[in-house]
Amino acid sequence: MKKIFSILFAGLVGLMATSCLQERLTTFDPAHADAPVLGASEIGAKAVTVTYTPGAFNMGFNEKIAPKHVLALVDVDGHAVSKIVTTADDGTTLSATLLNISKTLATLGFQDGDVIPSIQLAVRATMQNLSQDNGVNGFVDSEGRVTLNNFQVSLPQGSPYADYTEATTWTVIGDLSNYDISWNGDLEMFATADGEHLVAKAVKLAAGDAFKFRKDEAWAENFGGEFTSLGSDFSVTKDGSNITVGADGIYDLWLDLSNNTAMVTDAYLPYPGCTQASEWTVIGDLSNYGISWNGDLAMTTDGTIHVAQGIKLAAGDAFKFRKDLAWTVNFGGEFGSLGSAFTVTQDGSNISVGADGVYDLILDPTGTATIVETLGGGVSGKIGGEPEPPTVTGWNLIGVNGDWNNDVIASEKDGVWTASFEAAEATTFKWRKDADWAENYGLEKGGTYTVGEPFAAVAGGDDIPVEAGSWTVVLDLSNADAPTITVSETKASGWSVIGDFNGWGADADMTQVAPGIWISDELELNENGWKVRFGHDWAVNRGGATPTAAGEFVAAYPGGDDIKLGGKMRVVFNENNQTIGTLVWGVVGKISAIEGFSWNNDIPMNLASDGKWYSVPVTLAADDEIKIRYMAAWADDRGGDAAAADEAFAVTKGGSNIKAPKAGTYMVVYDPAAETITLSTDFWSLIGEFNGWSGDRFLLPAGDGKWSAFSQEISGGWKIRKGADWTVSAGGTYAEAGVAFEAVTDNGSNISVTDLTRFDVVYDTAAGTITVSKPVK
Repeated sequence: MKKIFSILFAGLVGLMATSCLQERLTTFDPAHADAPVLGASEIGAKAVTVTYTPGAFNMGFNEKIAPKHVLALVDVDGHAVSKIVTTADDGTTLSATLLNISKTLATLGFQDGDVIPSIQLAVRATMQNLSQDNGVNGFVDSEGRVTLNNFQVSLPQGSPYADYTEATTWTVIGDLSNYDISWNGDLEMFATADGEHLVAKAVKLAAGDAFKFRKDEAWAENFGGEFTSLGSDFSVTKDGSNITVGADGIYDLWLDLSNNTAMVTDAYLPYPGCTQASEWTVIGDLSNYGISWNGDLAMTTDGTIHVAQGIKLAAGDAFKFRKDLAWTVNFGGEFGSLGSAFTVTQDGSNISVGADGVYDLILDPTGTATIVETLGGGVSGKIGGEPEPPTVTGWNLIGVNGDWNNDVIASEKDGVWTASFEAAEATTFKWRKDADWAENYGLEKGGTYTVGEPFAAVAGGDDIPVEAGSWTVVLDLSNADAPTITVSETKASGWSVIGDFNGWGADADMTQVAPGIWISDELELNENGWKVRFGHDWAVNRGGATPTAAGEFVAAYPGGDDIKLGGKMRVVFNENNQTIGTLVWGVVGKISAIEGFSWNNDIPMNLASDGKWYSVPVTLAADDEIKIRYMAAWADDRGGDAAAADEAFAVTKGGSNIKAPKAGTYMVVYDPAAETITLSTDFWSLIGEFNGWSGDRFLLPAGDGKWSAFSQEISGGWKIRKGADWTVSAGGTYAEAGVAFEAVTDNGSNISVTDLTRFDVVYDTAAGTITVSKPVK
């Protein structure tokens, strides 16, 4: 063991020496930091607990960043080290279990039962994310030390995962920020032989994350519940509430199907800190993985060592370590014995253990590797994610944006191939067949071309140049004797936001989340004005009055005024009722009537004058499920058990998914004062000859009994009806613009407006009148 520690320690010192010279002086100066002060300390039977006075940084660029505080291992038997220990912090007291201290020592090569004459801990104030702390810079340690004499390393005997070896169709799904999952992907679980006990290993959760368990990557069987405390069972039920731990950490998530209970524990981490994906991988002739030097096994890292855990090797297997999935940097060497570090070098020999077994492969890129029998750790990976890359066949573009390795895939019809791309800057490209250079087309040698006009496709010709912009390129092979290429500017086909925030130049494209409803990504808007426009062109644009608050929707008029609402916002344009606003509260969920809609989309809600939030009506099937959430994030959401239609029901943060009392079309109404939601059928829409009497153009509620649609282009007869149903409808006789007329609900005639091509409509349910007026910018 002394040998392992000496080699790892030497590598650490070398890393610190070079990093301190190259990084500390240029990016972090301890002289501009106030070190934390160690107070009283207590060494108990299970933990070391200290009080402390927080440190602070005065670097001139980070005064608003509160430092994180942990206990750090700084000396081992007279040797300087720098390793943070998993630590609990309540703001004035730090506590690290003796187990976590032992786990940290294990990363330095110590094993269970080793007795170390002396170790020292300091209070560390750090600017870094704790999971990415490199032990080199970005921190300052207390002068005071806690000394533990004759410390015995005590590690768990055996992995808690030992019986969890079976594959299962149960998974973890949720708003998991560290995995780029927002209810649109799953983490794998492992099961016991009976399939009743399951675990998701080493799941990294942020404080605001929420999750549930589900089967077959579907919602028919799912479990949720109210988390209590780490290490304690809590009940889970079908369609139960989202589970939130409420604190950053790495956890094991346990599910017991036989008792309908779950438990969250600190993750079993035989290599503490090794939780980040590493750029290093293992490649080789690995028979148990179907890999013969044509694939890689992932490693994790703490920034110093890199570990591949639980690797099953056959006696004849051989492997090496390589960086960035390439051979430019790779290490090999002569394996000695289990537990003993051996030297690895650039382009070294293949490594072979020579015996069947399951091993942990540990790499220190300063020049050593260690192989041990596995300590039984593991990490639950993301499943159902990116599909396998398709085999590239046919004619495609190559070279776009300087990428001569990956083709831009084209589509083909009747011998004509079409591909589109966005050029970030001036670039060149060619056409090639089957991702191979045996057949390729370009421009005539030394030739030029005119945008939008076909030119000869020359076999083996020059690269084709374009400027920055959106481009569509066509290769016409319908005449094999005279193939041509045409390069044209791509015309955008959707709505976008443009304004002072982006210099009135680079459009921020919007996404259509439901028919006619467009939402942008979060933008940093300012009060100097913004608008929406179609096709990146000013020929069709919308503006209007500035809303009084985020979430309020206003009339959107062609060529309307710049909107001067500022802040971080997602812009919404509803081209059905011609309104514009920003997303605050939105409806999310499984809505089968909207193709492609998911838990990662939001139907916007309008803030009305009565303080309530009204959604665009949505059609729900019997098995559809919805919730509402704030600012397109799961940190603040509402759910609950639905009542009958038009009856308010209580909702809570993290409450259960909402199911409609029966299939139908509903407006979701949220009352934040009462914390209730109503699935309302009390909404109104336009229907008529303009949409074949078969679809509804929903009106916007103002909250005072008035319902509006703006800048409507409607020809022929039309009516207004309630709840997307003909049970209650209103017609009448239009006289002139701006003059209210009676809304006749008993067999009223179709409304016809012949003197206006575009008009606003207001239905006043209290007065029983309809007003048609000229749009006002």
